[in-house]
Amino acid sequence: MPSVFPPFLKSSIPKSEFAVYRALSNNLSDEWLVIYSPRWTKVTKDGRLFSGEADFLVFHPNHGMLLIEVKGGGIKYMPDTNEWFTTNAAGDSHPIKDPFQQASGNLRSVVKTLCEQQNLASLPVTYGHAIMFTSMRELGAFSHPQNQGGIVATANELPFIEDWIIAVLQGWRGPENDCDLSPEQFAELLKHTFVPALDIPPQLGADIAVERLTFQELSSEQFDLLDGLHAVPNVAVRGGAGTGKTILAMKKALNLALSGVPTLLTCYNKALAKWMKTRLESMLERNNQLWLIKSGMLTVSNLHNYALSKLDVDTQQIDWDTIPSLLKEKMAEAPEEFIRAIIIDEGQDFGADWWEVIQELQVKEDSSLWIFHDPNQSIYQLDDEVAKVPGMVPFELTRNYRNTKSIHNELMPLFEGKALTAPGPSGRPPERVQLKAGQSSLEVVTTLVDRLVNQEKVPAHEIAVLTPTRKHSDLFVKEIAGIKTQKSGEVELDKVIVETIFSFKGQERPVIILCEMHKQEYADARRLRYTAISRASHHLIEVIE
Repeated sequence: MPSVFPPFLKSSIPKSEFAVYRALSNNLSDEWLVIYSPRWTKVTKDGRLFSGEADFLVFHPNHGMLLIEVKGGGIKYMPDTNEWFTTNAAGDSHPIKDPFQQASGNLRSVVKTLCEQQNLASLPVTYGHAIMFTSMRELGAFSHPQNQGGIVATANELPFIEDWIIAVLQGWRGPENDCDLSPEQFAELLKHTFVPALDIPPQLGADIAVERLTFQELSSEQFDLLDGLHAVPNVAVRGGAGTGKTILAMKKALNLALSGVPTLLTCYNKALAKWMKTRLESMLERNNQLWLIKSGMLTVSNLHNYALSKLDVDTQQIDWDTIPSLLKEKMAEAPEEFIRAIIIDEGQDFGADWWEVIQELQVKEDSSLWIFHDPNQSIYQLDDEVAKVPGMVPFELTRNYRNTKSIHNELMPLFEGKALTAPGPSGRPPERVQLKAGQSSLEVVTTLVDRLVNQEKVPAHEIAVLTPTRKHSDLFVKEIAGIKTQKSGEVELDKVIVETIFSFKGQERPVIILCEMHKQEYADARRLRYTAISRASHHLIEVIE
């Protein structure tokens, strides 16, 4: 039997073409190659795309290549108008393309495509075209200038189709050429061109792009939560990682500032404050509202730097642990009179000394305090100090809008509190990579980053390598896999982020590579692991000792 592509038909095809497909499959010898419905796309000289398709391409190493155009039904040709028609059993006529022009045009396109593939001046085999009318047994008085050399066949030739093809190719045989491409190599060229084997695995970069659209649709639901609480001055919003606390904090602060309420948006983490400020400045600049920040109507700063702006101290000499008490003394002497609303993100990071000061910062009348927090990410404090702040109305967020379901399922065994749901896409299962004896984390991370960027097509700036320690880590280098590294905060394109879990709190990246968890010394292991894993929105890779 010949090599036939496809070897079986998954969908119905015209009866006329099926008859030829069956005849070729059953009546050709083993040396033949048969390709049904070969297709190609080319660019014309004026830059337009052109798509072509033939009915059958057959090839034999000793005889050559033939393109066969198949027509069913009766055939009518009107020489006065140069029009072609096909007629059905009822005698109804329908216009069709000139089968001779169609067959010869397809042959020219196929020859040109094959020559361009191998940079050939001409093909190393005999080639030509032919036409088969499967609904007729005799051509009768049919004549046409191009109907020469027996290139037109009827149903009578189907049982003897091999003999007919060989005879037609004998008529098309041209002069010998000096092309060094063998017939066997030419057969492989045909298969590579018209029936190429494909094995392209899904790329994480593409998955991230698609999944990101889903998250964007879901995230709009978060803002509806603010509407029902707009009149409540003091709210403690509790939610697990990915519930949108940071976005909601930014939105709340922006709404208050736009309403004419001088607002401080703050947090513990310097990198997170920088990220929030950059995002807000970019958005406000697009909307010609940057005056909100320039005028001080909206202040975005981590609380340590905000406190230092109120204190007359030498920042090089100060003991950072004394800042809360110094600020408290300052507020007792000169209370805050301008800021009317304080919005705090990652509130679980602050200890009891800070909450005493925050209450002193508040203007006593007509002020607002909104705290967004997650006790599960309390890697600086043992107790939930936010729960002790008086006068707060609690509100719970229960939907994880950041993480895929696969990452969410990884988080839930580490989570304490009201169960969260993840309405986002399924995502890939997390990866685990075991360090081999004598192998460093940097070696493994180098291989992973190279794969992610070059094979999985993930932009470098969408990858963050996280570790619990800077002091004992070998990951803080200038380049990984030939790609420059950077800290978190104001992210530059095409650079991989390398950061500690502590400094990366409140931020996220599509891909997180988590390393060196065995080196952590200070934080609660469950909370630290929960915090780290939750930074990955789409894919998690954990390097294990």
